[in-house]
Amino acid sequence: MSNHITTTYDPATLNAAQLDGLACVTCGSDDQPMKPVDVRDGVQVFECAEHSMPYWQTEPCPAWCRDVHKGSDEESDRLHTSPWQITPVTTMDMENFGHGSGLPSWVAHTAEVSLQQGYREVEPRVLMHDAANDRYHLYLTLDETKQLANAMLAHVAAARGRAHRTGLTQVYDDDGRCPDLACLACYPIPAQRVAETA
Repeated sequence: MSNHITTTYDPATLNAAQLDGLACVTCGSDDQPMKPVDVRDGVQVFECAEHSMPYWQTEPCPAWCRDVHKGSDEESDRLHTSPWQITPVTTMDMENFGHGSGLPSWVAHTAEVSLQQGYREVEPRVLMHDAANDRYHLYLTLDETKQLANAMLAHVAAARGRAHRTGLTQVYDDDGRCPDLACLACYPIPAQRVAETA
C-alpha cells in the first residue's frame, strides 16, 4: 500500500503565490488547510490537505495541523498536531541530562503547549509539556484548558493589583472574550464605537 498520495506538479506552470508557498500547487487555493509537498529554491511549497490524504484519513486535516501524514503511519502516530508554543521558565533550576556520559548536559525548563487530536477523536486536546522533564505531560480538554487559562490569568491580575476586592475574577467570559472592549479580536467592531459603548 502506498505510503502517501503524492502530487506531481510542473514548477513552470506555478504562479508567484504558489512558488512563494502561499497557495496550493495543485488548485491555486489559498484559503484551505495546507500540507507541505516540496521545497523549491529554499521555499516550502504546499498543496491542499484534501489532495494528499493517506488511505486511513477520511477528512482533511484541521487548519492548525502541521503534520505530514503517510499511509504507513502506525495507529498511535495518526495524529493531528499543531506547532509548539514555547515559553521559557526562568525561575527554575536547569536539569542535568548528562548523567550517563559523565559530562553535564543542562536543559532549561520550558512550558510548551500544543494541540493534538487522534484521527478518530471528535475534538483536539491541549498537550502541556516541559522539555526538561519528559515524563511530565498533561492532556486537557478544550473546556479544561479554558478553565485553567482563566484561573492563571486571574492570578496574574490579582498579583498585579487588578483583581476585584472580593477575590479572583474570571478573565474571559463564557464565549472566550476578554473584558477589554477595545480588543478587536474579541469585539470586532470599529474602534470609535468602543468609546460609545464603554
